Amino acid sequence: MDPITLAILGFGAYALLKSGSNSNGFIYRKRNGEWRAYFNGNPSSKNHVLYDRYGYYVCWDRPLRTKHEARQIARRWKDIYG
Repeated sequence: MDPITLAILGFGAYALLKSGSNSNGFIYRKRNGEWRAYFNGNPSSKNHVLYDRYGYYVCWDRPLRTKHEARQIARRWKDIYG
């Protein structure tokens, strides 16, 4: 194969692997000093969900200070509400 074809295939494989890292359906972003677990699309339930200009995100009772906390909350939300 020529180098351009290999580069295209490599980038495609990378994109698939990268998207798999959000296989739980969330994207983690830091906004205004706190982490949020944004839904990658629309949530399956509107329970404990808020919306801002960036999309829907999991509602929690306190600011999430780390990405790890946001991941834990997202996993908990998914276990409860699907």
